[in-house]
Amino acid sequence: ARHVPADTLEQRVSAALRELRAGTPVVYLYWSEIDHSGHSHGVASDAWIGQVEQFDAGLSTLLRGLPGGVRTVLTADHGMINVERDSIVDVAATPALCEGVRIVAGETRAAHVHAQEGCAAEVEARWREALGESAWIVSRSQMPALIGEGSGASIIGDLLVLSRGRGGVVDSRTQSASAIAMPGIHGSVTSTEMRIPVVTLS
Repeated sequence: ARHVPADTLEQRVSAALRELRAGTPVVYLYWSEIDHSGHSHGVASDAWIGQVEQFDAGLSTLLRGLPGGVRTVLTADHGMINVERDSIVDVAATPALCEGVRIVAGETRAAHVHAQEGCAAEVEARWREALGESAWIVSRSQMPALIGEGSGASIIGDLLVLSRGRGGVVDSRTQSASAIAMPGIHGSVTSTEMRIPVVTLS
């Protein structure tokens, strides 16, 4: 694919229309500011709503300027939730989650737990007991059914911890305070995070 540089939404809409009028058969326009605003301020915050309104205006401009015969499909890459701070578990402050663990990577809603050599089974048992119904815990042997075959499991580690509800797992020893404090996050497999629109507009 050929990348067409553009910064603002207005510039991206103009670039997309130029490409379509020039006969480019497929044009993909991505706008990331709704996602960024959700992470920084939360879903349905004033800042987030402002970005949705800005995108709506840009989309209207795009649709009005389309040449004939163009089909426009609107979609998203994921959903997002607002976390509840008292539902966030900090590994650093939970001894049972530290024991036998080499590092916790991944994201708040999808933690990748790398156990020390020979400790995976014990780590899994402790995490299941500590987190209970607040998370789906996927072991290495279960990962292919969820993410498919390939090298992904080795990158993820020994456990994939997918949060339920509005909680998550962080590790204040390795994550920045700003990352931990983000109000809007995604990464788990709840319907709010996984279900996305696919709407034909023209």
